[in-house]
Amino acid sequence: MSLGAAGVAPAQTAGVVFKDRTADLGLVSVGEGACWADFNQDGWTDVCAGGVISQNRAGTNFAKVAEVGAGVAADFDNDGFTDFFSWSRLKLYRNDGGMRFVEFMLPQLPKSVSRGAAWGDFNNDGFTDLYQRSPSPSDKTHQGSFK
Repeated sequence: MSLGAAGVAPAQTAGVVFKDRTADLGLVSVGEGACWADFNQDGWTDVCAGGVISQNRAGTNFAKVAEVGAGVAADFDNDGFTDFFSWSRLKLYRNDGGMRFVEFMLPQLPKSVSRGAAWGDFNNDGFTDLYQRSPSPSDKTHQGSFK
């Protein structure tokens, strides 16, 4: 096998063709990153892309639910519904039982330009913690535990 110019093996398509169906499925492709989760627990994976949470309609298309900004998803309050932290807006949205996202008040955070966040149980207390980092050396790293 020979490597391409970037040192990566070329894809073996064997007749497989990928077609961009973003618009056909009702999605937007602007902004940074995407986050996939089953926000309403219906068995179909929903998506947040371009800062918009969209509900998967049984694999046929997606319907816009909320504009929340770029972020990460996790169930911070352990109620069984996946919540959302927007690192681009520095806001936490609680999933109120399916596909309704309500802003959850956070302590006052310093103004910063965030470029990402991560969820995890960093202190092993059984609750999801949030880690948010700004790329600026003058900004502080923020970590919070939700109980």
